[in-house]
Amino acid sequence: MRDEAAFRVEHTISGSRTMPIVPVGYEQFRQMAWRASQEIARSGAARRGVVAIPKLRRALRHVPSVTFNEHLLRLERNGLVYLIPAESPEALGDDDRRECIVHPSGDLRSFVLWMGPKTPSASSWD
Repeated sequence: MRDEAAFRVEHTISGSRTMPIVPVGYEQFRQMAWRASQEIARSGAARRGVVAIPKLRRALRHVPSVTFNEHLLRLERNGLVYLIPAESPEALGDDDRRECIVHPSGDLRSFVLWMGPKTPSASSWD
């Protein structure tokens, strides 16, 4: 029997499909987010290394939203990324606004800037 908490239904134009939600640890997330950010930059969808959080979230759509938020905020606490506030939050569309992160400071963060070309392993940090 399927555990409903371990699956997510993704709706597409051609129908819907059930995708497994696999737990993602911090180190695994760090590596996946770095690679996805590099792919987004190579596709031309990032400027000067700044990646939109909604694009990164869509690239890592198999990561549960709560996990994505927790790990991205931890990356910032560890000094590996800087989460940049939206210049004009009111100019964001509803979907993009929902996919951004509410920072512990209370403002909306909508971009990620990686602080180095290659991030150190998680054992170096908290």
